[in-house]
Amino acid sequence: MNLDDYVSLVRATLKTKYESIILGALTTALPVPFLLPIYKKLAGYIAAKIAEDNEMRAFFIYTDFRVSKQGREFLDALKQNKEIILNPPDEQSKIAAENIIITRFRELVKFSN
Repeated sequence: MNLDDYVSLVRATLKTKYESIILGALTTALPVPFLLPIYKKLAGYIAAKIAEDNEMRAFFIYTDFRVSKQGREFLDALKQNKEIILNPPDEQSKIAAENIIITRFRELVKFSN
């Protein structure tokens, strides 16, 4: 994988996560079942815009995750999460994969002396 592939993978994962959060917020705030298709489209649009934000994109373009142990672990977690999203065994596996991504990302961006 080259750097562009990694950036695409990170962006796709963030978009999926953002979309889930936005859709949850919309359905909680306005629980109208017949609006669900509109909520899904709106959540997807907003999530895509957030994932493509210039500052976020610059961070991912200029950060090569492959050079550190934490970066490689983060990318491995992203790959595993992508497989689970494409072929979800169950909801618990999906939640566990998301939690691993969060943990690996925190380890990646944590500042320490």
